[in-house]
Amino acid sequence: MSAQNTVVQEMQDAAAAGIEFAGEDSVAGRRLADMRDFYAHLMRELPAIIDRWRGPSRPVTKPLPPPTHAA
Repeated sequence: MSAQNTVVQEMQDAAAAGIEFAGEDSVAGRRLADMRDFYAHLMRELPAIIDRWRGPSRPVTKPLPPPTHAA
């Protein structure tokens, strides 16, 4: 799991914890449920998005030059 995926998962977990604290029927709980559901959707969609980005239509870029070290 990449660092970005970890952050998304942490946001989803934080929303779930907030729902438990605030109650799902409260205004805050409903907003947090939307947040949780958004991040769940994002986690489901990320693999396909990354596959499309890495796909054959992606422009080829030149490799970066090797780093230079200061003397």
